Amino acid sequence: MNEPAGEALPLSPSWRRPAYLGHQGLGEKPAIRHAASRDVPLAQTGHAHHAAPHSPRSTQARPIPPPVVVAEPATQKPREVTVVHPPSAADGFLENLAGVARSTAEVLGLSPHLLLAQAALETGWGRKAIKDAAGQESFNLFGIKASKHWTGKTVEVTTTEYSHGVPQKKVESFRAYGSYAESFSDYARLIKNRYGEAMAHGATAEGFGRALQANGYATDPKYAQKIARVAQSVAYRMARRSSSPGDMA
Repeated sequence: MNEPAGEALPLSPSWRRPAYLGHQGLGEKPAIRHAASRDVPLAQTGHAHHAAPHSPRSTQARPIPPPVVVAEPATQKPREVTVVHPPSAADGFLENLAGVARSTAEVLGLSPHLLLAQAALETGWGRKAIKDAAGQESFNLFGIKASKHWTGKTVEVTTTEYSHGVPQKKVESFRAYGSYAESFSDYARLIKNRYGEAMAHGATAEGFGRALQANGYATDPKYAQKIARVAQSVAYRMARRSSSPGDMA
């Protein structure tokens, strides 16, 4: 709402003239005096936390601690540590068969590594040995089937055969033995009677496997390469074990 013209507005009762205007005239401010300049107790000034005496900084130099001397370690000759590889299932398989494999290989004029490699391939290093329905071991290390001329015990198991390079599952009859020694003995007799050509190619594992495959020992088209690969592992493991405590020889 607008006020009438010419009528003075009343002053607000809250308006106060500044102290320096009322006592010392306009524009003249009173001199500011600090409590420290008068003999007024600190409790009356309300600034006790500012008036606390400040101790002067010490100019005395702090002592420097002596340096820490670290003794150099004495030069020591490193110890010779013999690394012992823990035996694996494959090592146990080879150690168990090394003796009979060596004697059989001498009869055939072959390296025992070849015989151990083929036994390892056929049984999966002993983990997939041929067993009967009751779980009894057949001791058949070389996957020799029971032909019509075989008069010994047999075991019926499902196996993988290849027809024109295509794998197929079949139930076949395999020979069963009373021991691993009997298995090696029968294997040596079979190699000499039917696979003499393989003996002539026994200088290399792949050549030996290729001769076996060509004469019908296995239907797997990669049988030779697999024997060669396993033979490398056999040679490495036997060399490692022969140089470690507990020689398998």
